[in-house]
Amino acid sequence: MSDTSIRPTHPWERFDDEAAFKQHFDETHTKDYVALDLTEVVQYFVSDVLG
Repeated sequence: MSDTSIRPTHPWERFDDEAAFKQHFDETHTKDYVALDLTEVVQYFVSDVLG
């Protein structure tokens, strides 16, 4: 029987532009969360949203 108590998650966030993305990682709450070492950014995508 395998242990299913810990499962990888794939949370996502969306930002309006590169400046907003960079600002997010400059925010204290983001720095505090990253310091907990609970997750890591392994990939990100840049896309154009038609509006």
